[in-house]
Amino acid sequence: MFARWNCYPMRHRSIRAGSILVLGSALLAGCGLGGNNSSSASTVFATGTPGAEASVGERLFVETRFAQFFKSYLDAGGNVNDVLPVGDPVMDSTETTGPGVGLPGPFAGLSMNCRGCHLVDEHVGRSGGGMRTYTDFAKRSPIPGRGDGKGTAPRNSPPPW
Repeated sequence: MFARWNCYPMRHRSIRAGSILVLGSALLAGCGLGGNNSSSASTVFATGTPGAEASVGERLFVETRFAQFFKSYLDAGGNVNDVLPVGDPVMDSTETTGPGVGLPGPFAGLSMNCRGCHLVDEHVGRSGGGMRTYTDFAKRSPIPGRGDGKGTAPRNSPPPW
């Protein structure tokens, strides 16, 4: 018989202790700390997926499901996995500083994403376009309709001109 506070019989304790010993040994060996390994730091870093942070960051940067337009679509009964039947109109063109001049939107038909304003090479080779350094071509960036009548917002990081 075992004490009233003890939930496990003695045979379960020995199994648990053995499991912990095996798991601890595997962790130490996997980290390069269990043996005479002079490159233990490189072993630790090599066990992860190289570039995983950058891949996840880039994927979130172009994700369209964090936008107000997409939320409105969901509130109207849309499914999170369905393709949008119509995109946010602000994404149809890229505003530039010239009067009445605009470029075709690289994300037309989609909802807003970070990359919609933080452009890089979306307009390389287009007349009036070119390479950008995570900024757009406008003095004030266009924003999606949000019910307050505002259509643009000042940039937090204005372009260097």
